[in-house]
Amino acid sequence: PLQCPSGQHCYYWGGAPMVDNGQLTTFLQLMEQTGSGVFDFAWRNSAIATLPLAKMDTAEPAYINVPNNGVSYGGAIISAQYNYTYIYGMREEPADNTICAGHCIHIARAPRHKLAQPKEWRYWGVTPSSPGHYDWTEKAEDSAPRAGNTGLAAAPQTQDQLGATRLTHCGALPECYVIIAHQFTGGASETILAWYAAQPQGPWAGPVFVYQT
Repeated sequence: PLQCPSGQHCYYWGGAPMVDNGQLTTFLQLMEQTGSGVFDFAWRNSAIATLPLAKMDTAEPAYINVPNNGVSYGGAIISAQYNYTYIYGMREEPADNTICAGHCIHIARAPRHKLAQPKEWRYWGVTPSSPGHYDWTEKAEDSAPRAGNTGLAAAPQTQDQLGATRLTHCGALPECYVIIAHQFTGGASETILAWYAAQPQGPWAGPVFVYQT
């Protein structure tokens, strides 16, 4: 990156990629080195890099910063229903959060072919005009963590790296959405879990044990 928030060493971690509107769009996590230890780094912001497919061997990527509401957007992305692309990210929520406490999922969505235009994004969260009502909102700061449909225990708490997939013919449902990720424990986790939902933004059922590494 051209600039680092504190003037220290910064670098990008690659996130989810997608081909959109004739260009490769890749999410990046801006990380800052905070010390000399192996784990001495901290997330600072999310960004997007784009490259035209026709000129990938010669073009320089264009970088776009994502609105910084503390969510590391770009852990996973899905092209889903109604011509929208859904963007998944994580944010640490306080212990007294009644929806999800811990390392919780937030979701934004972009209209088709506008993934690299954050001004067009909308965020699943509390609508300012109707407190307590959740819908797609214009302001990133109104984003809320995603819930589990059977309470706090079902709300996805995962690492920043996760898989999100749209499936068709899920039992009685015409489609469903699945998240697969390591369980978030505050450190390295051996357990891979899955969560399921009828909509890209949840609420989620689970978790279901998948595998222990």
